[in-house]
Amino acid sequence: MIAATEFFTVEVLTVGGLVRYVVWFIIDLESRCVHIAGLIRHPHDAWIQQVARNLTDSVDGFLRSKRYLIHDRDPHYHLERNHQGLDNRLLTAVAAPANENAGPGAPVARRGRLAGILSYYYRPAA
Repeated sequence: MIAATEFFTVEVLTVGGLVRYVVWFIIDLESRCVHIAGLIRHPHDAWIQQVARNLTDSVDGFLRSKRYLIHDRDPHYHLERNHQGLDNRLLTAVAAPANENAGPGAPVARRGRLAGILSYYYRPAA
């Protein structure tokens, strides 16, 4: 019923050198089935529209039985939000927090995400 979509880039070594491609993928959140919707060097409007038509085709489109499609446009949350599947560690670990030496008495600030549904707590730098 719910699917999520995202883009990522991949670099491919070709005869002409290193080439960057943009990959558009969809994941069915219930089955965790991933579908590569498209792959292109330079995305453009006509390509996006054609891939969207393919995904929503009433006969064999990957999204034909889905009611909702979500897309997270925030690329910076990997540095803030912990992942429960990884023992509550960050997806992208930081070498050393800038506020590591703030001490237990330092004030804690909150930054909200998703209209306050998610919160990121940190100690501001002194």
